[in-house]
Amino acid sequence: MQKMNGPAVRWYLVANRTDAVIYRDKKSKFLVVDELLNPEGNMKEGQLDSDRPGTSVSASTGAYPHTVGTERVKHEESARKFGTRIRKALEQNQNEFDELVLVAEPHFMGVLKNSFSAPLLKRVKHQINHEYLDRTAQLRKKIMIAIDADTGA
Repeated sequence: MQKMNGPAVRWYLVANRTDAVIYRDKKSKFLVVDELLNPEGNMKEGQLDSDRPGTSVSASTGAYPHTVGTERVKHEESARKFGTRIRKALEQNQNEFDELVLVAEPHFMGVLKNSFSAPLLKRVKHQINHEYLDRTAQLRKKIMIAIDADTGA
């Protein structure tokens, strides 16, 4: 969608496992394009699934029951589903932007990249491995400083 005589349209995805905000840079400020919420991201593991893992007693000592199964499996599943929702939201609007900047903490950045299609990944121009929780006017400034540091500008 790059303009014939204008700059590429750049969108910014600022996300973590509980929420995602998609912004468009418009005249030196961010405008919210879309917001997605994942309430499961804040839930405890036991709240995500009513089927709790079983317990067993250690064969060597016979003491201290422990949980059978891996920790955080449901949180990972919830994060993957949220990554897919984010991908779908971006793909529905893919004709509206040329470039995408991803901003997320490192683990969720991996979840996002694994969720994205190849054409969507091609639009990613910068990745900022940081969790910005604020939605203040300073957010744009922080992201631009991180992009400049990444590009050596």
